[in-house]
Amino acid sequence: MLEHWKRENATVAMAWGTSHFEEHEMDRPQFIGEPKKSFIDGSDMIWSSPKDRYARRVFSRRSLAGLLSLICGVVASIYVLKFELSAPIGSYASVVASVINTMQITLFNMLYQVFDDVRSRI
Repeated sequence: MLEHWKRENATVAMAWGTSHFEEHEMDRPQFIGEPKKSFIDGSDMIWSSPKDRYARRVFSRRSLAGLLSLICGVVASIYVLKFELSAPIGSYASVVASVINTMQITLFNMLYQVFDDVRSRI
């Protein structure tokens, strides 16, 4: 059974072109770390400390949570505006709310793209 699995694994790896991919694997250009010797074989590698990775994750998660709460607040205020405008302008309140909603979607899309660029550089 084990020998069959090894043959099958080798066959699929050759067919997909993934045999010995570790030898050719390159680090991502966005990866930030410091050069260090490998603990296993002594070769050069780029290493990032767990403290730095944790700090990046915390920054990313807090920023995304802040953006998400801001979006929820804006969407809720659009619904309140629609409700408040329904009496004075009638059926046009839906049109006004739709236009404002379209603007906030476009604005937050641009804001998220800027945030993603900044986050990827950290």
